[in-house]
Amino acid sequence: MKYIFRIIVLILVCFGNIRGLSAGQIYWANESFMSIQRSDLDGSNVQSVVTGLPDPLGIASDDSIGKVYWTDTSNDIMQRSNLDGTNIQTVTSNNEPRGLALNASGDKVYWTDRINGTIQRATLVGADRVPIVSGLGNPQGIALDLAGGKMYWTEDGGNGPNGLIQRADLDGSNIETLLSGLGDPERIALDLSSGKMYWTDTDPDNIQRADLDGSGAEILVSGLENPFGIALDASAGKMYWSESLGGVIQRSDLDGSNIELLVSGLEVPRAITLVGLDPIPEPSTFLLAALGLLGLLGCVGRRRR
Repeated sequence: MKYIFRIIVLILVCFGNIRGLSAGQIYWANESFMSIQRSDLDGSNVQSVVTGLPDPLGIASDDSIGKVYWTDTSNDIMQRSNLDGTNIQTVTSNNEPRGLALNASGDKVYWTDRINGTIQRATLVGADRVPIVSGLGNPQGIALDLAGGKMYWTEDGGNGPNGLIQRADLDGSNIETLLSGLGDPERIALDLSSGKMYWTDTDPDNIQRADLDGSGAEILVSGLENPFGIALDASAGKMYWSESLGGVIQRSDLDGSNIELLVSGLEVPRAITLVGLDPIPEPSTFLLAALGLLGLLGCVGRRRR
């Protein structure tokens, strides 16, 4: 009986990881409340972790370093703090940072600079700052595919069908235009396990996705009120987004179905990020689990004989 119990426990652990069951949190920049806020994934326990920020806009986080980063367009700076809001540090200044993305294992932060029309890169503390893409029109959101060696970004269309989604190598070379003729694409998120990219568009106020090469574009959710931030929990099959004019944070399945209102009354929530999610297990995890199950079943069989 004890072997059967161990098997059941191991199966539950494996399937819990597959589904991405987690006590994670949502962090977002709230322009109107001049703060960085967070809540549980179901929208409960809303609290401000950093206050007194003039115009917070972009946000990114990484569990491995226990930090949250944000951009502030009034002060033209990027800052970071511990996840509880303590130990605030200025990472960069003297630019207009918008979207940002972290490569914590490579000690790099990437961000879009609207004023200079560039994508820039520095170490996680702001050293060795360098522009790696220049000549852009109005870059906004940015996301990284570290395994594939690529970065993806959006360019606002400027109140016309001129919006773009582009990508390049992580050093800024080999720029490709993946989608054109968009309205005002804002933030972008990647589901690398399914080969998809997702983005918000404030004109015409919807959320779309496409394959990573730009093919197969489709509208997932429409009729929103200025959708801005977007983040994915791919292992749990969920998509989260903020609506700047609606003052809400919502989530749905990755295909846009089963929409849930999580947080309301926020006035102007901007970019969002997810913290503390369970990772998708590596193939080796499944192999070890399978070998463990076979071993336990073998022990049961021998005891019965």
